Amino acid sequence: MNFLKTSFYSAIGTSVSLIVKLITNKFVAVYLSTSGMFLIGQLKDFLKITNVISNFGTLNGTVTYSALHKENEVELKKLLGTSFKIHLYFSLLVFAITILFNKSLSQYLFSSTEYATFLIVLAFSLVSISIHTLFMSVLNGLKRIKLYILINIIATVLSAIVLIILILKYNTIGAFYAFAFGQILTFLVSLILILIYSPFQLKLLFAGLNTSYFKKLSKFSLMALAGPICMIAATFFVRFFFSFRI
Repeated sequence: MNFLKTSFYSAIGTSVSLIVKLITNKFVAVYLSTSGMFLIGQLKDFLKITNVISNFGTLNGTVTYSALHKENEVELKKLLGTSFKIHLYFSLLVFAITILFNKSLSQYLFSSTEYATFLIVLAFSLVSISIHTLFMSVLNGLKRIKLYILINIIATVLSAIVLIILILKYNTIGAFYAFAFGQILTFLVSLILILIYSPFQLKLLFAGLNTSYFKKLSKFSLMALAGPICMIAATFFVRFFFSFRI
């Protein structure tokens, strides 16, 4: 796929995503007010941190080596097996921490333990979204841009619909559950479309962990983890500081 076609499809995906986000952000602001926006902001930042940790910062590495070995099934199998294990194991680690410390996390993030049960539900979605990001990284590396954009558009629109419906029915807690269900829905969309279009064989994911590729992918981790975590931590601090000042 040449540069112009790639740019065209990317522009479509970005435009749809931007329009949907503008609509949903306006909807959330109107129906949930300032306090609801604060809670949603905390949740979004928590999701960003967990997503980065769940993939161990290896997404760019997966894209790079998928592109390099897209014609070599033997090497691609080693890469995908290793990447899948990284995403699975680290997302399960985040899952376990979220489950075990759900009340503490609820208190820290939302200044209340009433969202502890929600965090248990959210923990399951963290594993699914981690596998989804792996799928998308592989599609990106294999240059399956049309499928990549299609998955993003469908997942974005469906997640927005779920968000609006649950906010109308259950207010703030509905918005919270919409984010959890949205992540699971996004994974299902990517899985179904990958099964339909078969850009790569899913059985390659179940190859063993290759230590050589683990070391290669780990080289991408430090930079990928440090930046987002520091930035999100700063956002947490600023949001808490101004909420208490108000």
